[in-house]
Amino acid sequence: MYLLVTNSDKSADDYRVLDFDGFLDEANSDNGVDTGDGVYVDIECIPDEDTYEAISQSFGDAGVDINWISFDESALPSWFSGILTPLPDDLNESSLDDKSVAELASAISLLDQDSQVEETEEGQKIGRIITFGSAKGGSGKTFTSLITAYYYAKDHPNEKVCILDLDIEEPQIGIVIKTLKPTIKGFYADYSVGNTSFEYLKKRKTNNSNFPSNLDFYLTPRESHPIRDNEFWQCVLTNLFFNYDMIILDTGTTYMETEAIATAYKVADKVCIVTMANLASTVTVAQQIKRLTGEDENNVYSAEDEIENKLNLIVTNSSDSRVCQSIIAKLNEECPIVATFGNLTDKINDIQVLGRWSMFDENPAFREGMRDIYS
Repeated sequence: MYLLVTNSDKSADDYRVLDFDGFLDEANSDNGVDTGDGVYVDIECIPDEDTYEAISQSFGDAGVDINWISFDESALPSWFSGILTPLPDDLNESSLDDKSVAELASAISLLDQDSQVEETEEGQKIGRIITFGSAKGGSGKTFTSLITAYYYAKDHPNEKVCILDLDIEEPQIGIVIKTLKPTIKGFYADYSVGNTSFEYLKKRKTNNSNFPSNLDFYLTPRESHPIRDNEFWQCVLTNLFFNYDMIILDTGTTYMETEAIATAYKVADKVCIVTMANLASTVTVAQQIKRLTGEDENNVYSAEDEIENKLNLIVTNSSDSRVCQSIIAKLNEECPIVATFGNLTDKINDIQVLGRWSMFDENPAFREGMRDIYS
């Protein structure tokens, strides 16, 4: 049994809930606080910084770790400088109980593979599509796709914007925005019984209070057995293409193995390859570009896909050193560089841990870089 300290009206199995006054009463009792299997404290119920520091020190001296959480990160106290623990699924109101749909998906067989998305009216407009990819992990791709989605939605408040985590093997968006559910796993169960329309898919979207309200997130479940049904992913993509003004696709590194990712490259209006400014990245990016454009013959991509004219590079972790600038010049020979960013590691950590996605709102140079990416 865990201990949850909060003044909000929360309850969940496996949690003993105390409001802040009850927590203080128990702490001052002869027996002290029963911390059980762990302690979760809602930072919004802490009255001031001195109290926060006193509780942190007291529990630290006792060898007990406190999981500081927030049910509304937009209301974080200005004095809070600690690290928030992502809300456990059973405390997250946006989490859906996927147990029943998971059982349904595993119990039924897939319908005929000819099942398609509902027909759209002739001439219906397809939204703009930007695909973010990389040749190797750790390039900053997911952060770049998220911050691009943030600023596009912010700069276009009257448009419907979405981002899909298409890193099927290692989805990261839910972790970065600290919202793990709902995922499109529920739509997979709907799809499996023939409910393939957007009306069913949009039930699985989520939003995040740290992002503009016109930005919808479609999260991929993190599981030991990912959803590799290509027809399903084609259904998801088609639904999004016809129902949003801007669709941002955050893909994985398996661009040669995963058919849905290959589709994301081929149908995009703009493809942004995110890479770090180092020698190893130069080699892998050059190889990726040759594969995507068909220069290196393969059975996935060809020149007929016309990817070459929409390819762009985004360089991260750059510096003014001669070596780094030489690498950037070499990368620019392979493909046009649309944006270059320096070492933002500390700022990115602050943004992701504290949810401060507005950090660059007053940075004109950064905002201009974002516009170069999505223009």
